[in-house]
Amino acid sequence: MTVVTFVILTLFVGLFLPLTNGCPFNGSTVNLSSRLSNTSEISESVFTFCNLSYGSITTIILSYNNIKTIAAGAFKEFFNLENLDLSYNLLEVIDNNTFQTLRKLKTLDLSYNSLTNITRGTLDNKVYLVSLNVSHNKISYVDSNVFSVDHINLREANFDWNEISTFEPWPYSLPSDINEDRNVYIRHNNISRFTNYMNWTYNLKLPFKIYVYLDYNQLKTISSNDIQLYNQNLTDIESFSEFLTYRLNVSNNPYVCDGRIYFWAFLVRNSFLKWNRVESYRYRCNLPKDLEGEDWLHDVPYSRLVTNLTEADGCPSRCFCQTRPYLNYTLVDCGGLGLVRFPPILPRTKYPHLVLNLSYNAIQQLEETYYSNNIVQLYLANNKIQTLNESVLMLFDNNIYLDLQNNQITRIPKSILRFEYKNVSAGGNPLKCYCEMTWMIGWIKKVVVGTNQDLSCTADDTNVHKIVDVTPSILKCTHEDWIIIGAVLGVVVVTIVIVGLFVKKCPYETKVMLFKIFKIHPRDKYKVDKQVGNIHDIYIVFDEKTIEVLKWARDIFLVKLRRIKPQYEVFNPHQHVKPGENTLGELAKNLEQSKRVIIILTEEIAKNEHREFECNFAEGEYCEKSLEGKVIYIKFNSKVDKLLQEEPWKTRVSSKKVFSPDDRLFWSKLRYELPRIKNGSNRVHRFPDIRIETTVTTGTRIQNAAFDTLSTTPVFDYIS
Repeated sequence: MTVVTFVILTLFVGLFLPLTNGCPFNGSTVNLSSRLSNTSEISESVFTFCNLSYGSITTIILSYNNIKTIAAGAFKEFFNLENLDLSYNLLEVIDNNTFQTLRKLKTLDLSYNSLTNITRGTLDNKVYLVSLNVSHNKISYVDSNVFSVDHINLREANFDWNEISTFEPWPYSLPSDINEDRNVYIRHNNISRFTNYMNWTYNLKLPFKIYVYLDYNQLKTISSNDIQLYNQNLTDIESFSEFLTYRLNVSNNPYVCDGRIYFWAFLVRNSFLKWNRVESYRYRCNLPKDLEGEDWLHDVPYSRLVTNLTEADGCPSRCFCQTRPYLNYTLVDCGGLGLVRFPPILPRTKYPHLVLNLSYNAIQQLEETYYSNNIVQLYLANNKIQTLNESVLMLFDNNIYLDLQNNQITRIPKSILRFEYKNVSAGGNPLKCYCEMTWMIGWIKKVVVGTNQDLSCTADDTNVHKIVDVTPSILKCTHEDWIIIGAVLGVVVVTIVIVGLFVKKCPYETKVMLFKIFKIHPRDKYKVDKQVGNIHDIYIVFDEKTIEVLKWARDIFLVKLRRIKPQYEVFNPHQHVKPGENTLGELAKNLEQSKRVIIILTEEIAKNEHREFECNFAEGEYCEKSLEGKVIYIKFNSKVDKLLQEEPWKTRVSSKKVFSPDDRLFWSKLRYELPRIKNGSNRVHRFPDIRIETTVTTGTRIQNAAFDTLSTTPVFDYIS
């Protein structure tokens, strides 16, 4: 609009300019429009006869002449020139230095000439340039550096009606941090694709004031790939959002309405943009003919936005191939072509899911292909398939639809179970009935009510049965009772084998389990139980100065022991021996009168004089060694392992069972080792306990505690 106004005003002014010395000017404007018809070159001499004051001239009009060239320095004296009109001439080339001195130039009109390119340097130093018009030329090339950050005042650049064939992003080389709209018109050219030879990287920023008009060109499609030329890290959805910031008008182009434009049509129709300036952005189809004139951005059904592929795209010869973006798959139809094998190569598209139709061919078997796991629908009806290769079936997706109707299949493998029956069509095959096929009944019956369950098989080459009705008795298979008996016997044999292996590998645990479950005690019960004169069932030995074992013995071991039937009398030496008595003598006496001695091993037990005595005595230094089973060792924790590697402890435990609270069946083993019958005295004692002062501790050992083996503070109750 600015350029048109300028041209009209200058023509209007030119009619009334006075002639001074034969040169029309009014002090600021020189109008030589249609006055130089015999001059093909503009040079400095053209203006010399005008007797001008060069510094006062702001406008020069040279339109409607036959100017072909402009000599160097022709305008060098017009340092205040703001408007230059060279439209409607025969200019073919503009030298880089032609406008070098015109630093204050605001409007430059070169329209309606024969220019073929705009090169770097043409507009250098044009900080004040507001409008450039090079429309209606023969421009096919625009240098990527024609515009720069210097052109901060440029508001309009008109390249309409030229011969530009590709869109390079040179318009976005203009400064973007402006407050007014900047319009670049490249309409009515031959642009058919987007390119980026200038290696421009997206750098646009709000408020996105650069508007580029590419309407009335030769664009046949537009997609995310075009925008990703300028920003490779974009997803398809992100590319659409970024496309909006380019402010590109690409309406009124001869679009081919196929699958390539589906994605953007889908995004627009599912966003607020669907109703935004609809009439201004009608993107209409040119092809196919039945969609000519239809607005693909708003109106064309998704099902019509498909792309037919050729052999150049990888479509097999004579097959029909089509991408269907709205269904997210590629169709390959090779039906009825006499094929004996699967196609070796299929098109590679953005839609890897395949619908493959190979019906009415002569294919004899399923084949493993590189695209097997991409197939979502496979039509193989009316071929010559006899067997189903299980390894190939395992390659297919679980949700595939598989049409195997009217082939020569006699048996369906059990691996077909990975597909739902409703997704497999196998009718029209000569299926044989066999005893192991009853699994198919459950497979077929899983479908919803109303689904066809008439799949049938033939028995004895004569009788036809629905598979859902087949039973072993109909097929005269092995009697069911024998199957059940065989299964039961198999379970029994396996159980016996497992038990036998366990008994052989774990004889002691076997005895414990027999005693626990059936109360059967093997014949090797210890002779100590026949000894007379024993008044205690259990004599317990532990280092009372180790706080961890003391707590465990009091809060867990003795509590648990109380619950075992029959109940036992437990003698605890540091509780029962009274002060002033012969301590070691009392210990020895009670040790001899106990059926069992339980020794709880800890790291510090060897440092306790009384406990060391009890261990030595219990092991037979003062009693008979033939009383096997009297001493029971319990390893309190793994820290005691070091002690058991030293003498005399190594010898003591070398031939004995050593239990641990963490052992499997610990309490069952302990119960097995304890006497079968308790002592008969039924005495109940209140006996002294330990007074514990835990003011200073080191590890598990209590230091500076008032710990006296003859203390009289009661804590434990006698177990009875």
